[in-house]
Amino acid sequence: MQITKTDGTQVPFDTSKPRNWIKWSVKDMKDQIEMEYLILTETLKRLPQVVTTAEIHQTIINVCLDQETVEYSRVAAKLELASVYKNQERNLGIYKPQNISFIDFLEIMEDKKLWAGDWLLDDDLVCKEDEINDVLIELESIELEYSTIKQVMDKYSCKVNEEPIETPAQAALANGIALHGVTELGFGFARDLIHCKRNIPTPLWNGVRDGNTNSISCCIIEGGDTVGSITAAIYAASEQTSRKAGIGITLDTRSKGDSVKNGQVAHLGKAPLYKAIEASVKLFTQISRGGSATVTFKCIDPDVFEMLKWKTQRIDIAQRIDKVDYSLSYNNEFLNACMDDSDWHLFSLADAPELHANFHSENYLHYLKEELKKGTKHKKVKAIALLETFLESRVETGRIYCFNVTQANLHTPFYDTITQSNLCQEIALPTKPYLNMADLESQDSVGEIAFCSLSAINVAAVSEEEYMDAAERALRTVDVMIEKAAQYAMSPAIKKDLLRRKSVGIGITGLAGFLYQQGLDYDGSVGSLEAVEELCELHYYSLLKASQKIAEETGFCVEGVDLNWLPIDTMSSTKEPTLDWERLRGKPRAHSVLVAHMPCESSSAASASENGVYPSRQQVMYKKARRGNVQYISQHFIPNKTLTAWEVDMVPYYERIQSYTDQGISADYYLDFTTYENKKVPMEDMVTWFIEQGVKGIKSAYYHNFKDGAAANNQASDCDSCKL
Repeated sequence: MQITKTDGTQVPFDTSKPRNWIKWSVKDMKDQIEMEYLILTETLKRLPQVVTTAEIHQTIINVCLDQETVEYSRVAAKLELASVYKNQERNLGIYKPQNISFIDFLEIMEDKKLWAGDWLLDDDLVCKEDEINDVLIELESIELEYSTIKQVMDKYSCKVNEEPIETPAQAALANGIALHGVTELGFGFARDLIHCKRNIPTPLWNGVRDGNTNSISCCIIEGGDTVGSITAAIYAASEQTSRKAGIGITLDTRSKGDSVKNGQVAHLGKAPLYKAIEASVKLFTQISRGGSATVTFKCIDPDVFEMLKWKTQRIDIAQRIDKVDYSLSYNNEFLNACMDDSDWHLFSLADAPELHANFHSENYLHYLKEELKKGTKHKKVKAIALLETFLESRVETGRIYCFNVTQANLHTPFYDTITQSNLCQEIALPTKPYLNMADLESQDSVGEIAFCSLSAINVAAVSEEEYMDAAERALRTVDVMIEKAAQYAMSPAIKKDLLRRKSVGIGITGLAGFLYQQGLDYDGSVGSLEAVEELCELHYYSLLKASQKIAEETGFCVEGVDLNWLPIDTMSSTKEPTLDWERLRGKPRAHSVLVAHMPCESSSAASASENGVYPSRQQVMYKKARRGNVQYISQHFIPNKTLTAWEVDMVPYYERIQSYTDQGISADYYLDFTTYENKKVPMEDMVTWFIEQGVKGIKSAYYHNFKDGAAANNQASDCDSCKL
């Protein structure tokens, strides 16, 4: 065997090198000798006759991961971290990188133009150098899980020659100081990340320390029924994609064949407009991900049957508009019509503008009767036929969602109307169409784009005693993110709306681990459901209390919300609250909304937690990423005992979570095709699911995941989105 050196020369293979690496990596492990023997033997079997040092190193890591145990995963973690140090030596010229001070590292990163921004001018960086180094030493001493190191290196770390050159601790501490200065809050931010107590969005993880503080995660845009308004909406979608936001968008426009220019031409429908949206969000990449959008349309649109098929394979490929996702917005009247098996009426915006404007209203039936009384032109269909078309497309693609606008406008503190959700269906914020590009750029525009800044608390790693402090730190970080992001606003009016709303979506991740640690599961038992509801109550209560504290400190109170509204006023659950909510009623708050539960697909790998509020699919997961798969092991999952996601009814859990959520949930559902005859889900089962989740007050439905027995069920995609 030969080893190829970096200069291209070859030398004889020496087993002492991999042996020493392995011996170092298994040091202090319980079964050290056995592990060393297994790793070395298997590594030598896999190596080719001519190999590089990097290939040897990676082979050792692969051998460890193939064992699929926590112990071997931790060996792989040490080896991954060692490769970062090697990259620092090779690319930055750092001797003994594990011993470098933070300031010395900062100077190198600044010189390489990898770290930038005003934070580098902070005098406290020098004045408090010893304190900063103590924190860095503390953070570097924490042994991280493999998924944390691998995800941070692959997705979030600054790179030279495509090689990651920051440790998680260096990146976390730099971001903490860039956001909060050399303060306890800045150090607390870094500690929360390294102790895996908090998730942050991708734009924040891979930004801020490089001078880019535009870390808004979610952007929701509405277009009206004019050329100017549509142009402004599509331009905004493209522009916000370039700024690293995921896009939710709706175009409230006329239908195919409607009169245009006083009947001179017929409207072409939404297809060409949606194609333009599709193209606009694919124009730019976002450092570690691509742009994407979810387009929302109403269930009263005359073109709804056609639009529901645009992502499916049931139409010709030339007609498909399948590079975006879709969400069907519905109201409680549609839900009732499906339950009653009654008729449903489709109206064009051109024929019934008032009905469309009140689509979200609890009095929708009144407006419908008025249109029918006037004899307004419409199409009559069976509600269940429309529902079945939606469900067929959802089963086929897994990525046609739904959003209940009645519930979104009921369970919220907002006065203004909510018409749609975002890319991942967890955001519920008011939007208004711009008149044209001039209105978009003006000081006092009539339109409004909605923005939401995200974070999440890993509830499996935060105790009840520290929860309120952890929630306050998370909220203060998001508050700073909003202030900094406002500097990048597209126009003065957008900046004004961003700062007057201060919409926040702090969610929960690691809920599965939280339950498993207590010996609970997603089995629908009273104990399990109550544990989830009490946790979500504590979560919202802590954030509202923190927001009121910030408002008291700053003297700032958000506009456009009912300060007397509390989630207990309009929630679906009937369980009595456990906390003193009346203490918080009516007080000024610094943020319009506070809670949204996002998928946490990427960031859960970084925090070594189970995704969001979802159950585990199995103990060992492989998350698809741009640089190969990231292995994650759910440590408290017990094979053949713990329920997998495929066996769980999530509706009762989402009901409890939604009760204490002022926005929404990226509510994923799971179906195992193999449990059905001919691997086909009966339509009546899907109809029952839709009605149940609607009746329980759940605002939205995100992915439907399907297991057909052919594909491995331990793969979770790191899809492009605004999520964490």
